[in-house]
Amino acid sequence: MVFILFVVVLYLYHRADIRDVVERTGLGDTITERISGDRPEPDPAAEDERPADEPEEAPEDQAPEIETIPEPGSPDGSDPDHPTTSERRRAEDAETEPQPDEAEEHDEPEVAEETPEQDEPDERERRYGIYFIRVTDEGQIYPERVERRVRFTDSPMTATLRELMRGPTLEELNSGYLNLIPDEAELISAWVRDGTAYLNFSESFQFNTMGVEGLVAQLKQVVYSTTEFPTVERVQILIEGERTRYLGAAGVYVEEPLQRESFG
Repeated sequence: MVFILFVVVLYLYHRADIRDVVERTGLGDTITERISGDRPEPDPAAEDERPADEPEEAPEDQAPEIETIPEPGSPDGSDPDHPTTSERRRAEDAETEPQPDEAEEHDEPEVAEETPEQDEPDERERRYGIYFIRVTDEGQIYPERVERRVRFTDSPMTATLRELMRGPTLEELNSGYLNLIPDEAELISAWVRDGTAYLNFSESFQFNTMGVEGLVAQLKQVVYSTTEFPTVERVQILIEGERTRYLGAAGVYVEEPLQRESFG
């Protein structure tokens, strides 16, 4: 009680000073506001007296602008692994848009590469005369001409002689034509120089089971068939690439070139 009386006496003694301080500091209004709960209306004049550099508060219904900070990943903030919001929206829009049908795309037709054809020699076919042997009822042996279709590329004479050595067809055999050239004989090579045809036969060419008459008959077949070609006048027989004086054990002379007239 003594303390309370002391405070009251002190207040009464300094009442004028306390009132002046309360008015200058606005303490009384503050206490009144807290007790009553009413806020004083803002003074327009006080708002106008606000410093010019004080930022204005954004209205509550307007969202404040937020500065977007680029995400790390590239100098301009773009990152393929972390797309921005606008990029994600564009990607979503692209997914929802209808895609063109693959069948409607203008695909260029595949064109097979052209492979140049290799130059091959042209194969030709002509009819040439070859000679087989006919034997008369009297036992006379003479050559007789037949035509044969021969296929060749660059050497018709060689192809014709090999066709001759194959022998007559079944029809020709039934007509009495014979081939007296030994079956084992082979034409190794052939060429023409200065009107002479050089025919290189294998070793078997000089052995004929019919003796001298057989050897002469086979030579007639070869010489007559070869001289069918206009560039050939005579025929030189070679055995394994060499000239031989006599053909076979019977001794038919073949060291010099033979003509059709050589057989009388």
